[in-house]
Amino acid sequence: MRSAITRRALGALLLAPAVARAQARAPEWTPIRPIRLIVPYTPGGGTDVAARLVAKAMQDTLGQPIAIENRPGASEMVGTEAVARAAPDGHTIGLVTNTSTINPALYPSVPYDIAKDLRPIGLLCAVPFALAAHPSVPARNVAELIAVLKAKPDGLSYASLGPGSVHGLAMEWFKSLTGTRIVAVPYRGVAPAMQAIATGEVQLGFVGLTSAVPQIEAGRLRVLGVSPAEGVKAFPDWPPVARTVPGFGMTTWYGLVAPAGTPEPAMARLQATLRGALENEEVRSRFATLGVEPVPPGPEPFARHVAEESRMWAGVVRDTGAKPE
Repeated sequence: MRSAITRRALGALLLAPAVARAQARAPEWTPIRPIRLIVPYTPGGGTDVAARLVAKAMQDTLGQPIAIENRPGASEMVGTEAVARAAPDGHTIGLVTNTSTINPALYPSVPYDIAKDLRPIGLLCAVPFALAAHPSVPARNVAELIAVLKAKPDGLSYASLGPGSVHGLAMEWFKSLTGTRIVAVPYRGVAPAMQAIATGEVQLGFVGLTSAVPQIEAGRLRVLGVSPAEGVKAFPDWPPVARTVPGFGMTTWYGLVAPAGTPEPAMARLQATLRGALENEEVRSRFATLGVEPVPPGPEPFARHVAEESRMWAGVVRDTGAKPE
């Protein structure tokens, strides 16, 4: 099932250049009422921060407000299904992450088809994760953490957004590669999960830098390592987890989608407006301070991400034995 979905998604996305040529000949579309941007996570998390930043820049160009609607639940599927079932008139769009490439590998049934029910507008950014700890944890790097975990299995807990989330699956992958045991504690959103780490309710978690940097700078979280195998350019003093745990390496991404059937003029305008928003100096500056990595503009990079990450996360699900809740 997963490979079929990936092939369909890849094939659909590779048609983007031809679609773009058709769009160039179409009359420009203009929204006639506010646009809904459905974010499938709670307010205050990295997806919400990025969505609001980009929405502000986009609405200034479109001439209509973009209202953020937070619809968390079921590893992104509640909010994304709402986008897929919305009227395809350009007035409803949604934010997705690479959780959408995990779900087909983890769940026997996904309530929408990413190829048939959604169309890519474009990627927003790539977001490195930090392996973060409460300051009370007696470890200042990954090697020391592994020693603590092996000395006392199940002695620490971590904040999970569920087995289908990047946050939860990244920690399960870490546990699998290091042979350690950490207790998973579920939370319904990034903001409450990160708050739980910052207050010591749990001790560990993988958190996106878009939401974690303020907590880190305030001393409420301690960075033990970062998730990209090559590190994070904006924070060179934070070592990659892969330096201690070979084979570990991941970065999440955020992108915008529209319901299938959205008219070509609307898609063209939304895609062009997103490109312009990502070139906005305020957006670029804010992303840079959060360690967010730039990505190529336009819908085409979705094909590469869908194909590569579907393969990677399917392997992680297999190797960790992750199961849906």
